[in-house]
Amino acid sequence: MASGEFRFRTPVSTAQASFAIESTTPILSIGSCFANTIAHQLADNHCSIVHNPSGILFNPASIADLLDRLIARKEFVAQDIFLHNALYKSLAHHSFFNDTSIDACLKKMNTCLHEGMAQIQDHGMLIITVGTAYAYLHKKTKAIAANCHTLPSSDFERILLDDSMLIERWSALIDSLLQQHPHLSIIMTVSPVRHLRDTPFENSVSKGRCTNLIYQLMQQFPTIFYFPAYEILLDELRDYRFYDTDMVHPSVNAIEYIWDIFVASCISKKHQYFMLELAPIHASMQHTTNSLNVLKNNEMATKMLDRISRLEALSGITLESEKTYFQKLCAS
Repeated sequence: MASGEFRFRTPVSTAQASFAIESTTPILSIGSCFANTIAHQLADNHCSIVHNPSGILFNPASIADLLDRLIARKEFVAQDIFLHNALYKSLAHHSFFNDTSIDACLKKMNTCLHEGMAQIQDHGMLIITVGTAYAYLHKKTKAIAANCHTLPSSDFERILLDDSMLIERWSALIDSLLQQHPHLSIIMTVSPVRHLRDTPFENSVSKGRCTNLIYQLMQQFPTIFYFPAYEILLDELRDYRFYDTDMVHPSVNAIEYIWDIFVASCISKKHQYFMLELAPIHASMQHTTNSLNVLKNNEMATKMLDRISRLEALSGITLESEKTYFQKLCAS
C-alpha cells in the first residue's frame, strides 16, 4: 500500500440511517433467525418490538405472504391449517403454533398476527431480513411453505425464486405499505447465516438474488435503508473464529460486533445513552450470586435498585424486569 501500512481486514462502510429508533418507536421485525437476534437485542434494551408473528421466515416469498396478510388485516381460518400427526399445523407457521385443538391453533396464530398488525404504524419501523432465495413449493396447494413440518419430501418441489417475479411482487408490496403509512421506515438486510446445505455455490446464487431484490427496491423506494450484516461478516470479519462451531452461524462476538454497528447506524443518540447506562445493570444481573454472602448480595442489589430508579427518572422508561430481579435478590 502507498502509505506503507498493512490492513488485515476490509472495513465495510455503513451509512447513517435517515431515521433513528427511539424506545417508543413501534418496530416489527420479520425474517430469518438473524431477525430474531436483532429483535431480542432491541427488546432487551427496552424498545417496543414484535418479531416474527408467524415464526422464523427464510425466503422473501414467505415474508411477502405474511406482510400481505398484515396489510389486508386478514386473519387465519380453518381452511389455512391441516391435521398431521395428530397436530393442527400451517405451512405458513413455525411448529410453535402447532396444537391438538384447531381453535387453540388458530387463536395462537391470530393473536400473534394482531400483535404484528399493531406494530405497522406511521413513524414506525419495519425490519426485514431475508435468508435465502430457495424455497419449497407445496405441490398440492401451490403455496410456498415457510415450514415443511416433516411432511414427506415428495410433497414439495425445491425451487429458486424468480428474480423478476420477486421484484414485481415486492415493489407492489412496498408501494402498498407506504401508501397506507407514508412515514414508515424500512430496514432491509440479508442474513449473514450461510446456507451451506444448498452447497457454497448455490448459497452464493441465493444470497445474490436476495441482495439484488433489495438493491432494486432501494432504487424505487429511497426510504429503504440497507444494513450490511451479511457483508460485515463476510468481508470485515473474514475469519472462521467469527463463526459458531457449526461454521455457518455467526459467533457471539460477531453478533455483538454487528449489533454495535447497527446501534450506531439506526438508534438515536438519546437511546444509545440509555443503553450505555443500562448495560452495567444487565451485567450485574448476569453475575452468579453466592447465596452464602447475603450481605454482599443485598448491598449490590440495593445499589442497582438505586441506579435503576435514577435511570427511570432520567429516561421515562420503566425497568420492571430489572427491578423485580434485584428486589427478589434483596428479599432472599
